[in-house]
Amino acid sequence: MEERWILKPSDAGSSPATTTSVLSSVGQSASLTCLKSGVRLPQDVPMFINYRKGEIAVLKVMLTAAKKGYVVSMPTVEARYDMIIDDGESLLRVQVKYAGSKKTDGSVGLDLQKNTRGNTKKRPYTKDEIDMVLAYVPYCDKVVMLGPDLFDGRSSISLRYSPSINSQLKGVHFVDDLEW
Repeated sequence: MEERWILKPSDAGSSPATTTSVLSSVGQSASLTCLKSGVRLPQDVPMFINYRKGEIAVLKVMLTAAKKGYVVSMPTVEARYDMIIDDGESLLRVQVKYAGSKKTDGSVGLDLQKNTRGNTKKRPYTKDEIDMVLAYVPYCDKVVMLGPDLFDGRSSISLRYSPSINSQLKGVHFVDDLEW
């Protein structure tokens, strides 16, 4: 039987997390508990493994789209995009990413290449395959939008959620400026 895990906030009296509280708990103090064995991982163990991070990003983007009144459709077969967003005027092919696998001094890296299970070759997204990248940045709990000018043919990009120490502005992509 597959082991299932549940996210529990650090405060002792809290109840197990719902989807909404999981989304707001990313990057905050919480622990994972196995439903089958009751084993609890310590807080210094990474909270989510990679594919779970992607699932969290998709849920956060879907929640944000719903708040905007957009309709989200998911492909039923493997595609270069994760979802279609209908904004009432057009259908947009969207690739969803989780930005923040490693926290650094106020910025996070965002991989702009397709990851496929079992395939070691990655290739960047192009404007012919997708219309935008929507990325969830857990350190500031925001979804950012990257248009083709920022993702087309690039393998990665750095997103800054707090000012740099040297106050550099040229070539810097601030989360607040890209918020969706």
